Amino acid sequence: MKKLTDHKNIEYKTQEEILLRGAEAVGKTIRQIDKYGRVDTDGVKGGIGHVIEESWYGYQINSDAEPDFPEAGVELKVTGLVKDKTGYRAKERLVLNIINYMEEAYTTFDTSSFWHKNKRLMLLFYEYMPGSHPGDFKIIEKLLYKYPADDLAIIKDDWEKIVGKIRAGKAHELSEGDTLYLGACTKGATAASSFRKQPFSDILAKQRAYCLKNKYMTYVVKKYVFGEAQDEKIIKNVADLGGRSFESFVTDKLAAYKGKSVEELKSLFQINSNAKSLGAIIAYKILGIKGNKAAELESAGVMVKTIRVRCNGTIKESMSFPPFKFRDLAAESWEDSTFGNTLRETRFLFVIYRYDHNNVLRLMGGQFWNIPYDDLETHVKYMWERMHGLVSCGQIKLTIKQNVVYNNLPAKTENPVAHVRPHGTNRMTVNPLPDGTTLESTSDGSFFWPYKDKLTTQCFWLNSDYILSQLDNQFKQ
Repeated sequence: MKKLTDHKNIEYKTQEEILLRGAEAVGKTIRQIDKYGRVDTDGVKGGIGHVIEESWYGYQINSDAEPDFPEAGVELKVTGLVKDKTGYRAKERLVLNIINYMEEAYTTFDTSSFWHKNKRLMLLFYEYMPGSHPGDFKIIEKLLYKYPADDLAIIKDDWEKIVGKIRAGKAHELSEGDTLYLGACTKGATAASSFRKQPFSDILAKQRAYCLKNKYMTYVVKKYVFGEAQDEKIIKNVADLGGRSFESFVTDKLAAYKGKSVEELKSLFQINSNAKSLGAIIAYKILGIKGNKAAELESAGVMVKTIRVRCNGTIKESMSFPPFKFRDLAAESWEDSTFGNTLRETRFLFVIYRYDHNNVLRLMGGQFWNIPYDDLETHVKYMWERMHGLVSCGQIKLTIKQNVVYNNLPAKTENPVAHVRPHGTNRMTVNPLPDGTTLESTSDGSFFWPYKDKLTTQCFWLNSDYILSQLDNQFKQ
């Protein structure tokens, strides 16, 4: 059996040597690589990456601040890919080094632990196959990754946002939704109970690590590993930023057309459409995108949402999210909930229009946004837990009066941030309740609810007046 080096890798000293060794792993299963019996004795305890570190590159697992290959300045990462009808995509975010709040707050980007450890990444990709033993997963590709200049500009902005919160004594409020490509994800065997001190507050903050977000990793895989054509970029040349952040660049471009009517913008950009997504179509045209997707927004998982403000300063539409299944909801906890994680991890681009006093809809501009920590962990959590309780405990009630169906699900009037209601008008589009639960229904008319174990499909919504409260002041006047 090959002896492990005592500490750091001393055999591979150049990027070329590291890449060549990585290339030799392609086509091999994890079991073929494993020299120490981890795969079949403990189910790859510590992860597939540990097997590669020990058995393929021959060094002991460690959590040092130095890259895995210090002389070459390269960090090794092993991550999964999933194949679907569009090809391969990243299975998950790429978790990097743990953030030491007490130290990171006093660094610059160039001296940060993130940049020191992750400046160059040796990426080995295995194909994740649900239901298969990890030992049967195969290494299918490799990539020695250097961040492109335009991506690096966004990553630097992301780092500044993360460290800015730490410096403001708000490390406990960090969220992946704060940023675009580089995130601060929870890290630990039990992330909900792993906490660290922060320098400018007595509040303990969840342990977090830098990570490259799932959507960004999918973009990297598709473009740099498989050479697939990507969506158009908003940044044609990094020099176009002119020292601005990517987000400022986008909002400045939209602001240049402030006050123009929708009809004027349609004519200006030769748009022949009245689709429901017209507001977003116009925004993409302003940003120099011919289609309806921009590479940077797709890579960051940014949701583009059109907001229409009435001339009286109110918003009619609440913001909907995809329908959920009652059985899936009942099996979740708040910490791992689909809706909670969507809000935690998603950054939004609001494109704001407003009706003038002549009922003409005019562009006002754009704003990047993610839900504030307190709003998510108080109001949204309360609403979600109430909905979860009704579903999982079989406490849903329907009351039918004059053929109108009323229910006891969390209503907009009950919560300042979020509520539950159907998406669409067909109340007979139904979804099964968890096994063993039923709903109670009463009726005083000719219509009776025909099911005891099904309910109209529902969605989570953010309240319209809450969305209005989150807009910058310039869009409320």
